Amino acid sequence: MLKAMENNKSILYTNKSQKYNHLERIQYRHFFNALLDEVIKQIDFTIYVNSFINTFVERESIPNLINDLETFMGSEWFKEINFNRLRKLQSEISERGYGSKLLFSSEKAELSEVLHNHEDKIKKYIFNAYKNYFLGEKLDFGFEKAFKNEKLKKNILLQKIHFPAFSTQDSFNYMKILRRLHSIDFDECIFQDHRLPLDNIECSFDCCEFYNDFTVTGIKSLDGEYLFKNCHFIKDVNFSSETSTFVSNLFFNCTFQNDIKAKDKIFKGIVFQFTEPTSLKAITFSHCTFKKEFILNQNGSKIGYLNLAESTFEDKVKIQFCDIGHDTNFYNTKFKKLADYYQTKFHKVNFERTDFEKISVFSEATFYNDVDFKYTKFIGKAIFRDTVLKGKINLRNTIFDDEANFLDITAQKGKTQIISVSNRETARIIKNFYIDTNNIIESNKFYALEMIEREKELRSKNEKKEWLIFKIHSLSSRHSQDWFLALLWILVIGITASFYNAFLDNSTFSKNSSCETLLAIIVVVISPVVIHHFLENNFDFRFLIVPYTIGFYYCLETPGEKLAKVVNPFGKINDLDITQFIFKVMITYLIYQFIVSIRQNTRRK
Repeated sequence: MLKAMENNKSILYTNKSQKYNHLERIQYRHFFNALLDEVIKQIDFTIYVNSFINTFVERESIPNLINDLETFMGSEWFKEINFNRLRKLQSEISERGYGSKLLFSSEKAELSEVLHNHEDKIKKYIFNAYKNYFLGEKLDFGFEKAFKNEKLKKNILLQKIHFPAFSTQDSFNYMKILRRLHSIDFDECIFQDHRLPLDNIECSFDCCEFYNDFTVTGIKSLDGEYLFKNCHFIKDVNFSSETSTFVSNLFFNCTFQNDIKAKDKIFKGIVFQFTEPTSLKAITFSHCTFKKEFILNQNGSKIGYLNLAESTFEDKVKIQFCDIGHDTNFYNTKFKKLADYYQTKFHKVNFERTDFEKISVFSEATFYNDVDFKYTKFIGKAIFRDTVLKGKINLRNTIFDDEANFLDITAQKGKTQIISVSNRETARIIKNFYIDTNNIIESNKFYALEMIEREKELRSKNEKKEWLIFKIHSLSSRHSQDWFLALLWILVIGITASFYNAFLDNSTFSKNSSCETLLAIIVVVISPVVIHHFLENNFDFRFLIVPYTIGFYYCLETPGEKLAKVVNPFGKINDLDITQFIFKVMITYLIYQFIVSIRQNTRRK
């Protein structure tokens, strides 16, 4: 009947979103009866016959026994059984004067033999009794207890059935059948309704489809396996407000077209397991507690939105190789064991007030926007090795109780490019890591960042004198980190000073006045433009050498001699020439910066 109904979807299931109240009542009744027949035929009632007979044999009172048999078995059926001996036993026991009127062992054996001689009729009676039981009637003679006995449990397989939406008020509500079962295996079934109230019933959903918003209830997984395996959820997946704790492992290789949402829930089983890349639109688990591991680690997986705010993870968390396209929210989230984000891409993430009690791994993770670890606690080790930070990182309000590893942190994957920091404290924290590991070269880079951020602080506080010192330090050598910039400044200032000396002594010019125009263009126009681009956009400063060299050799006689005199900080200065004095001071400072920059990048300690 079920297969016939499945094939007749044009009649019963023309619209997958169709509600029960739109179905013809007769069709729904046929579905109910067909489902009932499918369940009944999978039950072996032979085992229930023995339970039924034992129920009667163990009764203490013979009068109650006979009354029950006559009442529940029917008078016609009762006449076919030879209970003459039983009635005689009743009379004999009554004469004993025992108030309990118990059966002797021999009498129990005789009763058992009589009932076993009528097993077929008893089996038929039990069949009808259980059919009525599935319709909601109460079982008598302790049948219900026997039916739930561990030895009598039966797993019912329901395969390729399209379950329509149901009404709890209808007499043909098929949930009456399903809720009477101990365990059910749904295989390749389709579900229309938004929930399945099968709490405390062991189930397994294999390759099933859920067409509407679906609410997960307190269903137990069959044999401790995953509750949903290779299932497809077309709309949102929610978790029942009536259930606070979910004990089963939930989703194995399932696909989700819409959101997965839970709030204030406790998950004692594993929520997700994927063996191949997946795509998830949105995951929201707020104020939840996870007792077991939480893993999303298939290479190539994509998550549109991930919100784990104010949740607690008591086992390890691995969100690896994922591309999280939009927001990721770990606000006030607590990770009590390993938290591993290896090679995960975060486009926008919030780590405010997050606690990492054990090791946290961000190795080779990529942050496409600014990331602020505001009030974040790293109680265990924090590993940022080879992390890519395309935006700024802020560690100013971050607490590190253990060591943090920032080795080869970069702004561009595969390249050594200094990152951007939000403040001086962040640069200092990373700098100290490199100092502690005797990595002087890298520590110097973050020292320079620290100085740049200090310069910004001075500007914002309007401390002009100190700001000017930091600015000159930055322009001259990038805070003693760029020896090549210092050398080029020496050449620029030296050549400019040579031109100035040439103006003081007109005899040194060997060309006409057009040379003066060329010098003015080079010194006044080209130099500032090239320097600006070099400082802001990594422009190649070597391009400045060509015009300066041409102008220098074209306009001056003995250029090498003139330049050597100018760049010599101990050279003679003409009396009362303040300009030459300024040039000497500048050259001396730049030579100092040149020496310091070389030493910063070559010294051992």
